[in-house]
Amino acid sequence: MFLSACQEAGPVKVRGQEEAKSQSSYLSEEAREIGCAILVDYMSSRFQETDKPLFLTDGAYRSTFDEVTGTAAFLAQIEKPGEDTNVTPEHIEKAQALNKLGDLSPTKECPALKALKAENSHKPDDDEDYPPLTDDNLFFLYDTYSVQVPLVDLAKGEAVFETSYVCGPECANGAVVTYRRADDGNWSPAETMPTWIS
Repeated sequence: MFLSACQEAGPVKVRGQEEAKSQSSYLSEEAREIGCAILVDYMSSRFQETDKPLFLTDGAYRSTFDEVTGTAAFLAQIEKPGEDTNVTPEHIEKAQALNKLGDLSPTKECPALKALKAENSHKPDDDEDYPPLTDDNLFFLYDTYSVQVPLVDLAKGEAVFETSYVCGPECANGAVVTYRRADDGNWSPAETMPTWIS
């Protein structure tokens, strides 16, 4: 899938192997810009695919895993699905960066995502604690999405972020979404790994 914000900058160039492997590169301005373009791409497709109103939250989205070690183990599993993997110092470093990104509001960090939300997102009433229910009390009248600012690994050409989707009192799920950079420099969705379901 074409990401215009990334296309304009051209293929991502890694400044140096050491910088690319350091945590600061995961949190660099370049990584954040690519992450924002990825979120806009991801949420644009969610808004296009929905058959009922969709609300995108503003809040920070903290990792499903409370501890850095749990996040690191999950990142290792994503890297080599189905294989026994050991957690490396790089996984710990990525987990720490992912937890920092989880403290940020995606719509505050990404002006284009904020604009997409303003144009497409359902606007709940101010006095709503929860979305209203359908007549059968099984689903909400609108769905809710929360997304995390992505962790972009410029060296590996990979970005990961968590999402949560809520469609009713007992209808919800979470996932880790992975985007990968192609040889032409464009980023596209590669896989979605479920993390929880309700």
